[in-house]
Amino acid sequence: MKKDNENPYRIYRIVGSKKIDGWFYEEGDSRRTHAKAYQLFILPLYGICPNSFLDYRNVSDELLECCPQPDYIEVSIWLPVVLVKLLGPSEANRFSRMLQYLVSETIETIRETHSERTIDADALLRTLAQVLREKVPAPDLLSEGSG
Repeated sequence: MKKDNENPYRIYRIVGSKKIDGWFYEEGDSRRTHAKAYQLFILPLYGICPNSFLDYRNVSDELLECCPQPDYIEVSIWLPVVLVKLLGPSEANRFSRMLQYLVSETIETIRETHSERTIDADALLRTLAQVLREKVPAPDLLSEGSG
């Protein structure tokens, strides 16, 4: 196994860790928010030790500009971070399952109604809004432990 500083994926872990830590950070409670960001996201996603995380936080922010992530990856990491920060882990899990159900329903609706293989983002958003109007609140989604 290579040492971390020799690993070609190190840069992705640094960028991801710094972004997650920044999104989760709260002014005036830095020690707690850094620790929670590490415990809830960094460790499960990247499997790095706390010392590596501390080292990564000290890497220059210029790296974030040099190595941008595609939006579809950044948003997929950003969303759970802000959900957990806003709702807490349990409610964020519950909301994520609800959202997963609604997006699945949207994809199924698109497959049934669109003959094209792909659609654009605007059409996806319109279909999601339609599904939301039809499905929310779905009683079976609001029960604890469904999914």
